[in-house]
Amino acid sequence: MSRDRIVWAALALAGLSLVLVVVNIGLSLWNQQLQFQVAERQQFIGEQTEYRRIGEALVRSLTTTAASSKDPQLAALIQRHGIAAPGAGGGK
Repeated sequence: MSRDRIVWAALALAGLSLVLVVVNIGLSLWNQQLQFQVAERQQFIGEQTEYRRIGEALVRSLTTTAASSKDPQLAALIQRHGIAAPGAGGGK
C-alpha cells in the first residue's frame, strides 16, 4: 500500500512540475513581449529628443534668415506659428 502512495505522489509531483514548466514558459513569453514594448517606448522618447533639437535648430535658422533678409512673408510665417522673429517687422 505504501508503494502505491509513493508512485501516486511521484506522478502528482511530475504532473505539477510539467504545469510549472508551462507556466514558466508563458511568463517568459509575456516578459519578453513587455521588454519589447519598453524598448520601443525608449526608442520613441530618444527620437523625440533628437527631433526637438532639430526643430529648435530649424527655428533658430528661420528666425535668423527672417531677420537678415527682411523677408515679410517669412516673418509672417514665423509669427503665424507664435514665434517672434527678431528684427523682422520692427525696423522703420
